Amino acid sequence: MKDHLGAVRHYEEELRLRSGNVLEEAKTWLNIALSREEAGDAYELLAPCFQKALSCAQQAQRPQLQVQEHVPHIPAPQ
Repeated sequence: MKDHLGAVRHYEEELRLRSGNVLEEAKTWLNIALSREEAGDAYELLAPCFQKALSCAQQAQRPQLQVQEHVPHIPAPQ
């Protein structure tokens, strides 16, 4: 069994360290959302994480990451 709560704490610390780098923030928010999803958290906790990831991806102008965040279980186009 994975330590999803520990992973979320790690990613939250990563957010603090990477503040201002919207591409890395997008990836980190996506990791937080996926860790919470694997932990079985409710949609109400997942949705804001996915929204923040999408917002950061849009700011970074990374369409591949935006697609991945809209449909996280489908690989982004290359």
